[in-house]
Amino acid sequence: MKQLGIVGGLGPETGCRFFLNVNNKVIRKTNLQPNLLMENVPMPESALRKLAFGKKPKIVKELLIQSIKRLNHSGADLIAIPCNTVHVFIDQLRDFSKAPIVSIIEESAKECARRGFKKVGLIGSTTSVKESLHITELKKRNISWVIPTKKQQQKISGIIVNIVTNRTKERDKENIKTIINELKNRGADSVLLACTDIRTIILEDDLELPMIETTSVLEDVIAKKLAD
Repeated sequence: MKQLGIVGGLGPETGCRFFLNVNNKVIRKTNLQPNLLMENVPMPESALRKLAFGKKPKIVKELLIQSIKRLNHSGADLIAIPCNTVHVFIDQLRDFSKAPIVSIIEESAKECARRGFKKVGLIGSTTSVKESLHITELKKRNISWVIPTKKQQQKISGIIVNIVTNRTKERDKENIKTIINELKNRGADSVLLACTDIRTIILEDDLELPMIETTSVLEDVIAKKLAD
């Protein structure tokens, strides 16, 4: 079975859940324990905060490149990064990797198309929206989108930072639900949770729209690749 390298630590809880879920999904498919290796990237909180709010700190790219190099050196056959926002560096990271890096952005757009969605509401970091990470892939598949207002987007990024730094507030979940309902009122037929950490506070049963949860999409794609 192929060895999977995981770039974790960009949302510690999310990285650990991703590891465990991929492990369990592969076991269900093959009755075998998969070969998984996770790097817990030592990302400074200040850099994560800047990344959430629209900046691209140089240290983030440098730490990611180091992680990719170590995973390649350790024999990874493919690599997954369960974080949407850092895919702003995906082209540079692929330049440093012999092992293919599976893109959570590309796979999530494919899933939106597979499910027949026509107008997707985007809930992600300011950087993801500003850099059109998901929009670019949705465009390729003739899917339109709805994004939050500038004020709502700032609130979403603040909630993401709360989750990553383990400072989640009771109102965070309700704020996300309110924003998603407003996207629905503006014509969204579905919602793309374009931040892997938000799934720790929101479930599809909480919403009035079908949900595409990017971490689950990536887990399923990776589990299939490992099981084949």
